[in-house]
Amino acid sequence: MAPIDRRIPPRPDEVAKPKPPPKPAPKIEKVETAKDKATTAIKESKNAQQTAKKDARALEKAEEKQQKAQSHYDRLNRDADNDPKFSPEQQKARRDAREEAKKQLDDATDDVKAAKTKAGDSRAKAMTAADKALAAQKTANQEATKSRQPVPFPLADAVVDTFDAGSLTAKQQTQLFGAPSQVTAVEAAKSDAGRIAAPGASVDLNKLKAQLQENHDPAYQKALIQDLKPQLTELAKGLTEDVWTNVGRKDSSQQQAAANTLGQLDQLTKELQPEAQRALADGFAAGFKDGARLLGQEGLEALKGAGKRGESGGFLGVLAGSLQSAGKTESAQYMARIVKDQIKSVREDFEKKAGKVEELNARLAHLVSGFGSGMSADQKKAAIAAFKERHKDEYAAVEAAAQNLHGLLKAAPEMNKVQVSGEDGKELQGEVKNLLKQAGAFAETEYGQKAIQDDLAQSLETDGDKPSSSSWFDSVAGELSKDKDLGDSALKFSGAATKAVGALMLNAMAEKGPEGATQILDGLKNHAALFGVSDEVMQEMTPLMEAVVRGDEGAVAKMNERYKALSGEINGGVGGTTTLTNGNRIFGGLMIATSAVGVVKAVKDGAAGDLELKDGIKAVGDTVGGGADTAAMVLEIMGRNPATLTKLLGGASGVGTALGAVSDGISSWQEFKNGHALTGGSKAAAAVGGAVLATTLISGAVGAQVVPVAGQVIGGLLFVGGTVAAVFSSANDKTKDAEKDAQAFLEAGGVPKNVAEKLKAFDEGVDAGGFFRQAAAELAIKPEQLLARLNGMNEDQLETFMKAAKETEHDKNGVFNDNKDTTPGQWKTTTIGGGKGGSVTKVRLEGMEDAVAWLRYQHLPV
Repeated sequence: MAPIDRRIPPRPDEVAKPKPPPKPAPKIEKVETAKDKATTAIKESKNAQQTAKKDARALEKAEEKQQKAQSHYDRLNRDADNDPKFSPEQQKARRDAREEAKKQLDDATDDVKAAKTKAGDSRAKAMTAADKALAAQKTANQEATKSRQPVPFPLADAVVDTFDAGSLTAKQQTQLFGAPSQVTAVEAAKSDAGRIAAPGASVDLNKLKAQLQENHDPAYQKALIQDLKPQLTELAKGLTEDVWTNVGRKDSSQQQAAANTLGQLDQLTKELQPEAQRALADGFAAGFKDGARLLGQEGLEALKGAGKRGESGGFLGVLAGSLQSAGKTESAQYMARIVKDQIKSVREDFEKKAGKVEELNARLAHLVSGFGSGMSADQKKAAIAAFKERHKDEYAAVEAAAQNLHGLLKAAPEMNKVQVSGEDGKELQGEVKNLLKQAGAFAETEYGQKAIQDDLAQSLETDGDKPSSSSWFDSVAGELSKDKDLGDSALKFSGAATKAVGALMLNAMAEKGPEGATQILDGLKNHAALFGVSDEVMQEMTPLMEAVVRGDEGAVAKMNERYKALSGEINGGVGGTTTLTNGNRIFGGLMIATSAVGVVKAVKDGAAGDLELKDGIKAVGDTVGGGADTAAMVLEIMGRNPATLTKLLGGASGVGTALGAVSDGISSWQEFKNGHALTGGSKAAAAVGGAVLATTLISGAVGAQVVPVAGQVIGGLLFVGGTVAAVFSSANDKTKDAEKDAQAFLEAGGVPKNVAEKLKAFDEGVDAGGFFRQAAAELAIKPEQLLARLNGMNEDQLETFMKAAKETEHDKNGVFNDNKDTTPGQWKTTTIGGGKGGSVTKVRLEGMEDAVAWLRYQHLPV
């Protein structure tokens, strides 16, 4: 029996009431109140900015209407009404028409006045609302600091006032004001110029550099430099009073200081867009004295040292042009002499390091093309990572050299305009051309790709109807397109931009959906030259590409049809040409990037299965006529941001799906049937090179852009130049290093050490990987099956396998299945020597069928 509860229950009035929640501390309450006020002020500012923007657009339309009315009225006034060629009826009709046109013009003029007043009022209110929003955020930050709370609006404390915030990006302005502010680039520049250098004071070059790093808008940069022109001119005067005409009167510390100042200006040039570069140089040149003997010997050495360290941004090269234009010929000539040496030093350093990495990448491409297909995805990743680790210093060195080259390359378009007289001017022009030849190699480095993508992202940032701005890469592309000798560099450089556009579109789609990606495309209308076409072609094709990104029905077919018609025209040939020849390959690359985004959207909207993605990638290749190389580029674009791809396609697809598409769609392209995947001489398509790229990019294991081998054209279009022997028949000092690479690659990919010891053979021009891959195809087994059999062989059997690799005849492209073999499967033998020394029987294998038959005759388990 349960015990009885004898406790007396409490009376209702005795029941404890719940305690009220504690009141917030007065300080915290003030913070919350301030935050609420700031949030409200931001909302009010947003409405005011949007209204001002709407009224500004209405003013633009009213002014356009007025211009049309004015043109119409002027046209009617060209001929006198009493001209004999007009009949009385016609004269009356003309008077009536002119009166009507005048009435329309007057109405349009009144509309402009009204719209201007309304826009002015709206802008004033927007500026006031922005000021209030900024002030409210600063107050909230102050209250939070007093209460030892995190500041809620940190960006507000980074700007002085609304005009200062005008130099921020549209996204940052939206964060502050709810929408981009109404401050113009010119107004923002004038405000910033006052803080960088007060009237009559010297310019603070460090502050100027910091300001330029925040805003790459060409209009802002040019306006800022022009506002600071008086200070820049005075700065030049201070450096030139004695240093040019009487070097001996300047001591070494003054020369060093002068050199440091010019070095700072060099650094500034790295941050400037082309027009602003020239404005900077013009302002400085105005204070120059002619008759230059530059800085004395110590100052000169300091400048040369800066060039060797990669600190040159090309300022002196642009300055040479400004001096020449100002009629200061002697200074211009001396400056050209200094600049050409700077360019040569930095350019040769990059060229040497890029050449080494290109050689390594070609070696890696062959290793992956030969043995990668026999490895799992994880083994392949590990093998590539091992190769990269062995050569991490070389890869790091080329990235550092690319960073050094960047400033000079940005200044190259302006330096290319320099017309300095005399031999120094000619030599400078030659060095600038040599510099531009490295633009493509620069674009293929990871640093170069990121530089282009970052600037392109900022350039394409539009505000409603505001067009995207041009940038340094547009100017570089323009210079490359002018000279046929720079064609290869132009293709590589624009190819990097193509990949950047594809990646930006994918990122935009992940954030905003298809409308985000179409906004990127719409911004490209100002960048037609970058893709090798006219403004008219870009205007026509952009809506068709946007339809592909949106996934409109039949969009791909329409885009493809128009592209086929235009491709010949772009290339200067017959319309209807679909081959991606040099003239239209760049634009074809942009279509590939667009199609890549379309493939992702189609898969995302559908079942998101592996098969769909693989089929979509193949369809892109078929559409633009690029085949396996096109698929490689699509996958590289997808792989540039694995997180974005996973977000778009879902965890079950994304990375795994794309990686599977690499293996099935590229590295097994025709499964290298009969070994003919590498035929075609110097233009042999290394389809598996795309697999290397995409595998490493998607995995993120070893960084981006692993295999930009010689002759790469658009993104993932990889071409292995020349013959297999060009890569494998190396000088003796390189052979051992190549063998160590091969062994490390194989062992990291799961191949036993003793097997790797045999398969590493790079001597005698033997492509062991190519033999392995083609042997698997001849045996009608998967490469991984053949690799497993090799792993189980003893030393003698492995030696026999490698003997077959060395003895089997192949063509100059490394194809062992040579059709010249008239008796396939029947090898020949030749006996050499005799007598006391004995004889040696040498086997002759004329093709892969002979090799396989001989291996089986030797009782190898193949």
